[in-house]
Amino acid sequence: DPLEVFMEQQIITRKGAILSCEEVMKRVMDVTVKTCEAVHILDKNKAEGEDPRKRLDTLMASRFDGGSTKTRSMNAAIEEKRARRRLAARATKDRELLNGFVRLTDCIMVETVLAHVLHSLNQILLADFMDPQHKIGLFEVMVGFDGSETTFVPTVADFFAMTQRIADEIIQFLCRIPRVLDARGCTEHRSSVAFAAKFDQVVRSLPLFLRIMNELHNKFRTDFGQAM
Repeated sequence: DPLEVFMEQQIITRKGAILSCEEVMKRVMDVTVKTCEAVHILDKNKAEGEDPRKRLDTLMASRFDGGSTKTRSMNAAIEEKRARRRLAARATKDRELLNGFVRLTDCIMVETVLAHVLHSLNQILLADFMDPQHKIGLFEVMVGFDGSETTFVPTVADFFAMTQRIADEIIQFLCRIPRVLDARGCTEHRSSVAFAAKFDQVVRSLPLFLRIMNELHNKFRTDFGQAM
């Protein structure tokens, strides 16, 4: 079956692309997780720790200031409390910014993958089918006669089913891609998973995706119509 041979080639190509995609995604997720962990550590130090440089300044002042050490120590203690309050407030703000950072990273990663998939469908698959420079057809089709009708195997319906299967398998892959929102250390910053749950609906509703599918179907209809 020429369509099955074509589908097998698509599967082999897709597996290689999936491996490359997952490798890149893993690097993005690792960087995102490490960033979150680093911010949490810094925030913890800001909120709970004491700046070692201030301890050194206090120690040096106690060695050289003599009688004024007590007054300076009290002033330093008051200033330190104020600084800790400021740092604690900054730590809270940093954690809030992490929510937006994680969601933005996830969105960029998903949109980048989707853009590459649509580019592949549009600039490679569709362009190959639509290329007028082909000297021979891309598929072998058996022609028969049934009374007054011309019959073809595979049929135009078989070609429609093939393109739909390709689209369905690609969308299934997109729905399974690892998400930054699900990564270790990032789940607490996930506000909603609604978009992930409806990913297939989002893809199928994209104007470019719909145009690609319509043009493929129209190409098959035209070719079969001309052959009759």
